[in-house]
Amino acid sequence: MKSKKLLLIFIASSLSLVSCGNKDKEEVHVHTYETSWKYNNTMHWHASNCDHKGFASDLGEHNLTSWAVSKQPSYVETGLKERHCTICNYTETDNIPKLERTGTCTFTLYTFNDFHGAVNEYPSQKHTGLAKFATYLKNASKEDNVVIVDSGDTFQGSIESNYNNGKLITDVFNYAHVDVHTLGNHDFDWGESKIEENASRSSSNDDWSMKYLGGNIYDYEFSSHKEGYIQQSRLGDEYYIKTLQNGLRIGVIGVIGLSQITSICSPLVEDICFKDHVDCIKEISDELRTTNACDVVIASIHEGASSVKGLGLSNVSPVSGKKYVDYVACGHSHRDECYTVDDVYYTQAACYGEMLYKSTFTVTDSVVTNCTVEKVPYDTITSSVTRVDPNITSIIESYAKDYSSVGEEVLSTISGNFYKDEQMPNMLSKAMYLEANKEGYTVDLACTNAARYDIRNSSEMTYASLYEAFPFDNVIYIVKCKGDSNVRQLSYSGNNYYHSSSLTSMDTSKWYTVAIIDYLLWHTNSDRQYDYFDHSADNMQIIGTLKKNNDNYLYRDVCADYIRGITGTLYASDYSNSATGFNKLTY
Repeated sequence: MKSKKLLLIFIASSLSLVSCGNKDKEEVHVHTYETSWKYNNTMHWHASNCDHKGFASDLGEHNLTSWAVSKQPSYVETGLKERHCTICNYTETDNIPKLERTGTCTFTLYTFNDFHGAVNEYPSQKHTGLAKFATYLKNASKEDNVVIVDSGDTFQGSIESNYNNGKLITDVFNYAHVDVHTLGNHDFDWGESKIEENASRSSSNDDWSMKYLGGNIYDYEFSSHKEGYIQQSRLGDEYYIKTLQNGLRIGVIGVIGLSQITSICSPLVEDICFKDHVDCIKEISDELRTTNACDVVIASIHEGASSVKGLGLSNVSPVSGKKYVDYVACGHSHRDECYTVDDVYYTQAACYGEMLYKSTFTVTDSVVTNCTVEKVPYDTITSSVTRVDPNITSIIESYAKDYSSVGEEVLSTISGNFYKDEQMPNMLSKAMYLEANKEGYTVDLACTNAARYDIRNSSEMTYASLYEAFPFDNVIYIVKCKGDSNVRQLSYSGNNYYHSSSLTSMDTSKWYTVAIIDYLLWHTNSDRQYDYFDHSADNMQIIGTLKKNNDNYLYRDVCADYIRGITGTLYASDYSNSATGFNKLTY
């Protein structure tokens, strides 16, 4: 009102013609005004632009239109309405309150696990391939009231993913709007720093970043075997809450199985521990139900469904008065599993993008009243994706230029099938043995464990196929060892080794020089004690590691160089357990 009075005074005291100068000769001044409108929240006018500032013409109140909704309110965000003056450019906005949820609501949950960097589609193995799998997820994420959960071991397993330490898979799943990634044991294979790097990445399209979860990962002091009290949120949070378009609040807890610490090369995780995953889920669930007002609680566990289904997660909490969880999405054991315990589903969706689970929930007054679970297999995924999302294709192609030519290298033509528990690891152990002796270590034998993949029904072995068989960055150590436990482990039937023809049996009192991969050498049990080998000074001496150009010579590359050095065809029969040097030793 004050501004209106002032403007009226200006107008009342001004004329279009104004006398200026001395009394003998008066000049007539004509005010001029801007053509654009000035305005405040109640009025508009044309301001003077001559030497006489502060004058105005065409002063008037706004002629406002009716309110129009520019953004609809939802259960998550307030809406927005606006109206504008038909004369000037003034626009007035106001918020519309969020919607209030009442009655029954539904939502859909998509779960998968153990993708293992399966970028390529292999129809014979029912591997969907990253392009179609992620397109399916992207299409699903466009629907309202959807949650997408990945239960771990997502990146490690192929040259296409390993060559960039999981950045390709991360970027594609961020673009597809995967909500949650729960850490699995193989997500630690490149070290904790790579987890932190990938967790910080986001989609260049809309800044979406899937949330990394590791609710039972805590600090640890390896030398004293002391568990700490600080949850390692730098690697993954305890939980993630998503408020859906219909107002439902979905809490997702992500944990890794307690025993999975034994499935990781121990030097990579000396500063962390995995606490009891069931106890952590129950504690976090109570927080989500009581403090964070979650209507539904989902547990994502990197542990097989058959291992966790009988551990009380479907029981009613005395704190919240509700079940600890309403659904459990599992991983790790690569099985297709679907169980129910007290109306709570426990599922695991095999591996390598072969399938996923789609579950539809009905929720009334914060209670799940119905859950329908549907298996979505390879055939359904691939047939529903009639066109791969071009942005996903673009992301994949941007990384392919770095690895495609490397992976396409043909190391050798082959004859026969190279199986993961015989010919592949036998060939590797021989390559380790020969390289160790070439570097000046006089070793008695070389020892490794099974490969990840067979190479079958093929006439050639490429670097990419070898990479899938040996996807880990294992370092080869040279050690001297003796004693009952060490000799017993070296002769363990589950391992593969190559030895000189003169070595026919082993003596527990004799020292042996051995080339061995780090995973076996440093293996610990769930109590973080070395359980494969006795590392006491009386029975173990660490001599060094195999090197190439002053860097650790990784087991996969030792094997690749060995194959490159062979003239002619590589015969599977030369690496069978019955071939010279591969027979099992006694002690």
